[in-house]
Amino acid sequence: MKPTPQMTISSNRSEYEGWVTSNRPEVAKVPKSHLIRTEFTTITDSSKVSRPILDYFFKAGDWDGVVDATFVFDIDANGKVTGIHEERLEFIAFPPSAPYPSPSDGGRLRHSYTGLKFTGSERTALFARLAATDDFDDLRERSTKADMTVLSCFVDTDHWNGRRAPTPPPPTK
Repeated sequence: MKPTPQMTISSNRSEYEGWVTSNRPEVAKVPKSHLIRTEFTTITDSSKVSRPILDYFFKAGDWDGVVDATFVFDIDANGKVTGIHEERLEFIAFPPSAPYPSPSDGGRLRHSYTGLKFTGSERTALFARLAATDDFDDLRERSTKADMTVLSCFVDTDHWNGRRAPTPPPPTK
């Protein structure tokens, strides 16, 4: 039996992880204690081409949010990396919105998270802040003001539910 493209891709996961650390050294500089989770999946586009996707979620500050670094790879017929197809970098601010019912899903409750999207030129600075375990209050504040939803998920399957940035102390007089 010939392996499916998804099976080939799944068997090469370690190669994709190695590509990220070799070609994006700033990712490897973030303390391992700040790597909260990784997700691995595949996507098939309209041309029927399957691509592996790696998501890295890093703790930002004292739970001001998380930074999601997404890598979508171009691969050859054997599942070997030939390059990067797409790269995304987002800051997801905590806490989420209050739960709200989703009419299209029978009223099931959802959370929305505001955040910011970063371009390649901003990537280095953001990863340097992660590596230095910097504070991300400024990005949380900017996210709130920008009011751009970067993540929406069901409350009962929300990986980040319960994560909260600390309450700032009252201003001193």
